[in-house]
Amino acid sequence: MRSFRSLLYAPGDTLDRVSLGRRRVPHGTPVDKWASGRRRRLVSIDSGPMLRAFARRVALDVLPLWENAPVAVREYLTTGDETKRAAAWAAAWAARAAWAATAATAATAAAWSAAWATTAEPALLARAASYEIHAVRWPALDGVQGEGLLALPLGKKAADVVVIPRNRPFRMAFPLRIVESLVMRRPLIVTTVCDMHKLIQGCGIAVEPGDPQGLAGAMIELAVNKKLYQECQKNCAIKAVDYDSEVSLGRLRKELIEAID
Repeated sequence: MRSFRSLLYAPGDTLDRVSLGRRRVPHGTPVDKWASGRRRRLVSIDSGPMLRAFARRVALDVLPLWENAPVAVREYLTTGDETKRAAAWAAAWAARAAWAATAATAATAAAWSAAWATTAEPALLARAASYEIHAVRWPALDGVQGEGLLALPLGKKAADVVVIPRNRPFRMAFPLRIVESLVMRRPLIVTTVCDMHKLIQGCGIAVEPGDPQGLAGAMIELAVNKKLYQECQKNCAIKAVDYDSEVSLGRLRKELIEAID
């Protein structure tokens, strides 16, 4: 058997279309590649520009997460002008160096803030274009603190109504979307699967599963009946208190202590 370096047959950023010989060996499950003793190159293209264009599109998708992104970087990613590539590269590395110089201090401050965070006063850890991430802590048991992360949306809430059209009860855990909707004072439309209708009494409309006409009618009712919508919003705010983390954990702590005693 004679070994060889396959990269010698595809130098640089090239994509080749080839024809294989009669003897072919499949690889992978499912098959994703073939090996052959002979092949003939039919077409070769320089994939460099194509790969750079793809990389720019991917970078543009996440650019909103970079606060105060350098103008040179934004211009290159938006225009694809290769004459701006060097300036964008230099600006990106300069921004990275500036961030590295302050990262240690910022991380220490964030850790200190998170250590003293509560549900009433969460500690800001990160901010993106449409949401913030906060650290929260709450008393679970005597001497025991619960910890977690809280994602808070920024700007105007887009949804007016939350619809959970569940048809089957299989493998359904507690629907946290109900609690989230109550906290955000958004009326709900649910089916009667898994007694969801009991959880939203006064906070929305329940319909039978598998009833698209009923769902449509409930949406229309909440859209045109402003009095009903406002009443549901008020009840959402009241019922949300029952699911406050400190209230619910205090209730659980009381039940555990009573069970132990």
